[in-house]
Amino acid sequence: MLDFCYKLARKSIPRFLYEVFRSSYFGRRKFWETIDTYREHFLKYQEAAQTGFRDKNILEVGSGDQIFTALFFLNQGCKRVILVDPKFDVINNGERLAAGISVFKAAYPQFSLSDDEVKERILAEKDLCNIADTFDNGIDFIFSHTVLEHFQDLDGFYSNVRRLLAHDGVSFNKVDLSDHTYHIFSRFKFSLPLANRGRLRHLRYSDKVFAFINDPKCYMNRKPLPLYCQKAKAYNLKCRITEKVLFDRAVKAHKDIVKELDAFDKEDINALQFWMFLEKQ
Repeated sequence: MLDFCYKLARKSIPRFLYEVFRSSYFGRRKFWETIDTYREHFLKYQEAAQTGFRDKNILEVGSGDQIFTALFFLNQGCKRVILVDPKFDVINNGERLAAGISVFKAAYPQFSLSDDEVKERILAEKDLCNIADTFDNGIDFIFSHTVLEHFQDLDGFYSNVRRLLAHDGVSFNKVDLSDHTYHIFSRFKFSLPLANRGRLRHLRYSDKVFAFINDPKCYMNRKPLPLYCQKAKAYNLKCRITEKVLFDRAVKAHKDIVKELDAFDKEDINALQFWMFLEKQ
């Protein structure tokens, strides 16, 4: 009941107040949206790819409204970076673009591209479906980091990976299935136990109830790990799961969570995080 009331109260907060809180000391934006955070993302992408990015076409899904991961790829000599995020607008804001490049050059003085060259080599779209068919079978790497759990249309993601990925290309995706409404409590040591206890509470509700309490400011699709693998198979994509982290408590997932699933390992309903590698078969 407490979780139900918490989610409903969170949903009722006006967006402008929510954004003020997110940017405050008690929120996550100030400590999360930094060049160091996106450097960690890039290094993980680099580790997963196990190869350089020179002359490659890179697509990052759910980049957020930031330029840093694209600059890390460009710094490695990639041909083009496509960023897909409904919030992405920095490429159209000259001052913000210049400020982001300036911060990057201060940290990495060897970066030599001008602002105009950066803008020329980055393509931004609001949706995967908007990427021109000239890129079909032409993207060498598709990356995402804690994004797919927010997709309302996972089929759209898989169909576009199938369309865009080169025949020898790979898609690397970090997925975090924990209840994101509790992430704010992980910022402080005293509230961390609350965050840990709430990591899969969103799985206990029926679809109808969850649709009523789910906060669109932090939308979660509640799709479990087995469904990601099932959809990959449906789109004729080879799927490999690594670095799987399971919740350490029994999960009483509602029957609506598993109704779309074929045969699956029951422990995978407890999956909190994993990396998913997709390739064409």
